[in-house]
Amino acid sequence: MIWGSKLMIPKLSTRQLEVAKWLAEGKTVASIAIILGISENTVNFHKKQAFKKWNVTSVTQLCVKLAFSGLISNPWKGS
Repeated sequence: MIWGSKLMIPKLSTRQLEVAKWLAEGKTVASIAIILGISENTVNFHKKQAFKKWNVTSVTQLCVKLAFSGLISNPWKGS
């Protein structure tokens, strides 16, 4: 885990973060598998590990937490 300004941010592996970024773009597990050149089972493994680390149960929850932590682009933040 990495210490943020006031909260602890769980550290994702490079692959977990890649999968999360593609999920945030609305890609399916099958599409992500093709993009990354890995199996759908491997994509699901990385997705589940990210869910576990961030204590979430859905892609939406994961994406919101990652966006507000600054790990993926935040569509709600003003430019």
